[in-house]
Amino acid sequence: MSRPSPGLDRRPRVAGVLLLITATTHFSQLWALHVTSTVIGSAAFAVPYAALGGALIARPTRIAACLAIVATAIGGTSGVIRVFVVQKNVFSVVHPLLDVVIIALSAAWLIAASRSRRRSVNSAGGPA
Repeated sequence: MSRPSPGLDRRPRVAGVLLLITATTHFSQLWALHVTSTVIGSAAFAVPYAALGGALIARPTRIAACLAIVATAIGGTSGVIRVFVVQKNVFSVVHPLLDVVIIALSAAWLIAASRSRRRSVNSAGGPA
């Protein structure tokens, strides 16, 4: 019930790949930057991003897409705050941009899946 039609499109899998990429770059900050509490906090986002990315690639579900939207919205907001308040570096600029793309892909897929499901229910004579 929580899984839209598997052939709908590739948006969740593309979002999943982007989540795995951003998980890798979040974690790599521990080596690329001077380790501070903000770097550790940012690197901690690698864990949920990797889990959600794997879920969206292996078996996309509405729940995984919703969690990806929420996690990247929180991470993106934190990244923007980090750029303006704490420290400016390439990670702090690129990560929020990737987050916006991930949110857009996941949301577009959820909307398309919802419309597809609504059409199939209506055509089967079920409730609207």
